[in-house]
Amino acid sequence: MRSDVAMQVTKLVPSVFPSVVGADKDPWFEDHPMHQVFYEQNKYAKPAPSHPQWFKIQQYLTEAIEKSFLKMKTLKAH
Repeated sequence: MRSDVAMQVTKLVPSVFPSVVGADKDPWFEDHPMHQVFYEQNKYAKPAPSHPQWFKIQQYLTEAIEKSFLKMKTLKAH
């Protein structure tokens, strides 16, 4: 997808961020600096692993992280 097309989508639906190289040059980001932060994250983003059981692995990891945060929150409350 071309960056100008990606930006048309972003301008219509700001929760959709362009992942096209060059889209960050669009002046729209000057007026929307909070969105620029999300675009900058693309520099460091990594795709999910191509593993047949990734969905289950991701669920397990999410639950484990949530439980550890909830436990930490409970410990701090006491």
